[in-house]
Amino acid sequence: KPGTEASKEGMKLLERAAREFKNPKALIFLSLLYNQGNVVQRDAQKAIEYAQLAIDVNVSRAYGTMGQIYQNQGDNEKAVEWFKKGAAIDDGFSQGMLGFMYSGGFGVKQDLAIAIEWWKKGRWNGDRMAASYLQVHRDKQQEKKAWEESQKEKPNKQ
Repeated sequence: KPGTEASKEGMKLLERAAREFKNPKALIFLSLLYNQGNVVQRDAQKAIEYAQLAIDVNVSRAYGTMGQIYQNQGDNEKAVEWFKKGAAIDDGFSQGMLGFMYSGGFGVKQDLAIAIEWWKKGRWNGDRMAASYLQVHRDKQQEKKAWEESQKEKPNKQ
C-alpha cells in the first residue's frame, strides 16, 4: 500500500537498482510509477528522468514509456515522436501505441490503414495490446459485413 513502510522500502530498493545498477526493469518500473502516480505521488519530471536513464542504457521499451508520459500530459504530438522512435527499433509496445494514435487521430492525421500496419508489426514484436487492437478491428469489420449482408436480405418496402 502507498505510504507504508514496506512501500517506502520497496521504492528505496527500486531506486538503488535503477541508479546504481542501471537495472532496465527498475528504470522502466520507476518511470511508470511516477507517470501514473498511484503508488507514489505523480511526478512527470521523475518519470521522464527514469525513462531517459533507460534510453541511455539502450532499453528499447523506454521510448514507448516516454511516449506514454507525454500522452498522459496531453501532448500527443510529442508522444507520437517518441512512439515513432521506439517503433523504428522494433519495440512492439511503441508500434502498438503508434497504431493506437493513428487509429484515433491522436497527434497525427487519423489513418486506419497505417494503424493496422503498426498493430501488425507490434503483434509480431510481442505486444499483446497491439494484437488486441488488431482483433477488435477485425471483429468490427466482420460485424459490419454481417450487418450489411443482413440489410441486403431484407425486402425493400416502398
